[in-house]
This record gives sequence, structure tokens and C-alpha cells, in this order.
Amino acid sequence: MRHEATSQPTISVVIPSLNQGRFLGRCLQSIIDQSYPHTEILLIDGGSTDETPQVAHEYRDHITHWVRGSDSGQGEALNKGFALATGEIFCWLNSDDYFLDGAFAAALATFEREPAATVVYGDWLEVDESENLIIRRYALDFSLRQARHRAFSCLAQSMFWRREAHDRFGSFPDDIHQAIDNYLILSLIITEGPDHTVRLPTDLAAFRRHGDQKTGNIDEKAVRAEFEYIDTALDLSPRQGFGGRLERLGLTLQRIYQYWRRAGVRYLIRFARFTAS
Repeated sequence: MRHEATSQPTISVVIPSLNQGRFLGRCLQSIIDQSYPHTEILLIDGGSTDETPQVAHEYRDHITHWVRGSDSGQGEALNKGFALATGEIFCWLNSDDYFLDGAFAAALATFEREPAATVVYGDWLEVDESENLIIRRYALDFSLRQARHRAFSCLAQSMFWRREAHDRFGSFPDDIHQAIDNYLILSLIITEGPDHTVRLPTDLAAFRRHGDQKTGNIDEKAVRAEFEYIDTALDLSPRQGFGGRLERLGLTLQRIYQYWRRAGVRYLIRFARFTAS
């Protein structure tokens, strides 16, 4: 048996941050607004030189651990945070993103309703710098096949997982910086499997797109190298060759079908335009 249910588990939220002070208050407030008393916030600041210290000081009564100091990147920051976490439920929120109302309640209700679940994930919104909606993103149903071919649709910030799942996950490698969220998602999905992974048809978080974020400044060569690392570490299916390309085509058609079932033709058109931009 993987888990024995307990009442009112603590949720540990790890926030890696570097010079995102202008968004940090919104991030922290979104956690506070969940109105869940058993929450610990672990802010891991990699040495910000902007207004981050002032914002953190303003929210000091709500922050359980505030760790300041240089690190090698987001992976080390996350490892620091989860090493300090004492909760039964873990999650990761970037300092420029935020949770949506009711996210904690939805995740906790799912864990209580399905005690075998060790990972819960849901839909998310992509917003611009001013929080205007760009597009709603739909998480896909669990599929080990999609995960092994890197075709799985999920956002790390709209995931919650039990401590025991994190123990099996281990830690974030030092070799990954750009694709670290992919590593976490695929690791959890593949390790925990269909009997312990639950998708919620609910918006849980908002992912903010802006000019200063890491996602908008990707080093393509570094990303390719990191994907190769992930492929080897997780024993994923080949990307190249006729078989690999044919498999990915089939999975793309499967995703289109799932998006159509959940949101209709208009969404498919909008999503196609979004991915092409």
C-alpha cells in the first residue's frame, strides 16, 4: 500500500526565484488566498538584486523558510526547497506564476477521495504580463505512451504530489536548467503510473508569459542537450527514425482528438494559431 490517508495534510509550496520581485507578491498572495491553514511556503531566492527582498519582507509572516544565496540554477533551488519541506503534499510555483482560486481545495479533495493517488494535475491558463488570458491549456488524460514519446500535455505548476512520490523521484539533476519542468513531469508520470495519477478537469494555475522569463529566452542548443539527457535518464522512446516520427504523428492526432472532445473546433483553431506564433 502506497499511502495511508491522514486528516488535514500540510501543503509545501516551493518557490524558486531570481529577480522576479515585481510578480512575487501576486505569487505569494495566490497561495495565501487559498485560505488553507496547513500551508508552508519555502521561498528560495538565488540572490535577487531587484525588489524581491522588500516583497519577501512584506510577506514574512506567511513565509515558512526564506533562503537567500547564489545557486547553480533552478534545479538546485528546488532541491533546497524540497529538502526543507515538511508537508505531506508538495507543489512547485514559479515566482512569476500564480495559483487560481480553489486550486488547493480541488487537489486536496481529490487526494482524499482517491487515497491511492500520489499525483494530481489539472488544466492551466497562459496569461500575459498584465494577466490577460492568452489561451486556456488542457491537460491530457494519463498516457504512458504519450509520456514516453514526450507528447504529454501538463504544467508542473498545476501539479500536486505526495511526499512519497517525491521520495521516489529523488532530486533534480545539476545538468538540467531549461527543461527541468519536463524532467519532473515525465519522471512523476512514468514512475507513479496510471493507478496513482489523477487528472482534474479544472484550472489550477496560471503561467505568465513575459519578456524576462526563462521560457522566453531559451538556448535551443542547450535544450536539445538536456532533452537528450532526459531521454537517457528516463529511457524514453527514440525521437528520430521512421518509427519514432510515425509514433509522434499518431500521438499528435490523438492530442487533437482529445482537445476537440474537451473544447471543440474553435479551440483547435485558436490552439493551432497559438503554437504557430
